[in-house]
Amino acid sequence: MLMVMARRASSTATQTRAELARVRLLETGLDAFAQHGLDGVSIRDIAQKSRLNSATISYYFDGKEGLYAAVLAQVLAFVRGHSAAVAADYTRLRDAGALTPAACERLLRQLQRDMFLGIFASDEALKFALLLTREQTQPTPAFATLYKTGLEPLHRMATHLVAVIAGDPPDLPASMLRAHTLFGQLQIFVMARALILRRLGWADYRGPRAEEILSVLSENLDFLLAGLRRRRRATTPVS
Repeated sequence: MLMVMARRASSTATQTRAELARVRLLETGLDAFAQHGLDGVSIRDIAQKSRLNSATISYYFDGKEGLYAAVLAQVLAFVRGHSAAVAADYTRLRDAGALTPAACERLLRQLQRDMFLGIFASDEALKFALLLTREQTQPTPAFATLYKTGLEPLHRMATHLVAVIAGDPPDLPASMLRAHTLFGQLQIFVMARALILRRLGWADYRGPRAEEILSVLSENLDFLLAGLRRRRRATTPVS
């Protein structure tokens, strides 16, 4: 009995060490890939920074590309997690034929808030956003999966919301471009954060500072929505 318990304890300890090693590699990989991209990081770099040997990376992730794919899976989970509530409401209203312009405006405001506050909630989330931005400016072969399983559904939803408010078809190129400006505003605070932090004398985007930025983004959304409403009124036939 004692031998069985000892084996179980040893197995648990081994499993814990394995989990810790895997988590450490994911954390190190996220930090390295967000800063330098896939091609700018070697297995040796990751091994040194994680204080694990290169064989550990091959064992758990089948090499650098496998680790990168696992890190991107975390990015996808982040994107889905911070758009899930809006996506659920959107799907319910769309399927019920109740996707009114007013409902679409509410969903867009909520999406903007959830995504922005999610990005700047922690250092890890900011690294997710940096890596996501890097994948769009310097796409790797993994971008196809990132696009199909995460970015495209989110972009399609935002495009549909914008199109309903404007009274336009969702497949109109202008609808896609208008929706894209909403994501662009979020990305600029990731890509050019050093500039605005220096200009405002801020250390980060946390707490009240995040709310201050969000208030400005909300104002910009107000202007966009006002323009879309005018477009819908101008294109709606008078009965």
